[in-house]
Amino acid sequence: MTALEGDSDGGMTRDPGSGSDSDSDPVPPPDPAPTDTLEPETGVDWPAALALYLASVAAVIVGVIGVTAGGSSDVIIGLVPTAITGGVLCGAIVARANPDLALRLGAWRWRTVALCLPAVAIAGGVVALAAFGRVPGNWHVPLAAAALIGIGLSGRLLALVARDTYVGAAIDRERAATTTWTWHQSGTHTGMLGLGLGLLAVAAFVTVHRGQPPIRTLFAASLCVAFGWEPTVSIPKPGGDAITLSPFPGMAYERGELRAYEAGLVFEPKLIPSYRRFVPWDRTSDRRLTDERLVLERRVCPDIRCDRSHIDDPERVFKALEPDGLQTTD
Repeated sequence: MTALEGDSDGGMTRDPGSGSDSDSDPVPPPDPAPTDTLEPETGVDWPAALALYLASVAAVIVGVIGVTAGGSSDVIIGLVPTAITGGVLCGAIVARANPDLALRLGAWRWRTVALCLPAVAIAGGVVALAAFGRVPGNWHVPLAAAALIGIGLSGRLLALVARDTYVGAAIDRERAATTTWTWHQSGTHTGMLGLGLGLLAVAAFVTVHRGQPPIRTLFAASLCVAFGWEPTVSIPKPGGDAITLSPFPGMAYERGELRAYEAGLVFEPKLIPSYRRFVPWDRTSDRRLTDERLVLERRVCPDIRCDRSHIDDPERVFKALEPDGLQTTD
């Protein structure tokens, strides 16, 4: 029903003068519900993600200790699987004993940052140890890469699973959406662009250290950038029109479903495995309905632009997104 250009991890705020009898700055609305009033339904995703995260942290720490202690490759290779097994068991036990942890972590705004801090700390420690000669040879490169990639990716996955668990308990199973529409991706995909730029950075690092560019990585990076690039390069024509350049003209695909609630916007992705995202309304500044688009303006991130031609009833959707239209009943 709708085509969105841009990413959807922002939200929009209500009018300061709407429903308020004070001239002071409006207080940002909290997340949908306090965690102590919710009943978690974690399934298998939460214990699996927690086990993977703890296993990654344990494996990297054991590897760093083994290398700095002067252990042989055989000893390190033998210790790492043991650390992974211990991390998996600890994660499963913690997840089973304390299922409310998923809700508390999912409601915490800085969950991704906190979960990725060990990766940065360990990688920085490895580099510092290498500078003082405590890490022999080139071991610091795989150890730092394992910390940043292994712990970073598993931490991000754990944050997504926790947030999905919280969203499922707080909104989707308890409250009715005021309006729902389908998201067809069109234009900039910031996630793809970020992935492409990250792969380009990896390719540059490998090229500097090895003296030869990794062709496959460069090819994957080029594809990601091409798919994520918004077609905004326009060439004016004498008649007043313009030619818009695009790497894949007319490319659009259904990413998932968007549901508007009183507390915010929920994105339910179509592709699996992926996880829902909750978008509080206080993360955008305004909303507009033009002849071509429904636009949700954001203060920092790119605006959310919906292609009006793909919305069955854009006026109804826009009205439902007004502060008065977001009042829902449980």
